[in-house]
Amino acid sequence: MKIAYYFEFDYHDNRDPLSYAGPLIERIRAWNRSGPVGSLWMIPLGGARLVIVDRRAGQHLATLESWRAEVYMACDRISSFSGLSRIAGDVEPGELETWLADCVRRRIMVNDGQRYLALAVHRPPRTSAARSGKRVSLQVAHAS
Repeated sequence: MKIAYYFEFDYHDNRDPLSYAGPLIERIRAWNRSGPVGSLWMIPLGGARLVIVDRRAGQHLATLESWRAEVYMACDRISSFSGLSRIAGDVEPGELETWLADCVRRRIMVNDGQRYLALAVHRPPRTSAARSGKRVSLQVAHAS
C-alpha cells in the first residue's frame, strides 16, 4: 500500500486561501515567537515559601512566605475566610482581610464575598502523581 505525503490542490473558483488567512497565520506565528506572556504562575519552593510569577503586564515576581504562602496555596480551591483564618493561625483577622484584599486588587486572586480563589496556575502542573511523588509512565498502544 502506498500513501501520498504531498499533493497539490486548487480551488475550482481559483481562490487563494493565503490571501485572506495569511495575516492571521502571521499573527499566530508572532504570538508563538513571543513566548509565555500573559501568564500567572505559582511555584512552590518547599516549606511555607511560594513564588508568584506574573507576566500579564511585564515580568513581576512576588515571594510569599509563612502564613501568606499557606493561605495562597489553600486558595487553589475556593476557600472561605473562616477556613483561611484557621490556616493563618495567630494572624489577626483584620491583617488577613487586608492582605486578601491586596491580592484581589493586584489581580492574583478573586473573591465573591467571603470566598477566595487564587488565579495563579501551578508550575510545574499539579497532578495526583506529582503530589504523591510517584513517577508516571505513559503507555501508548500502536494500531496494527
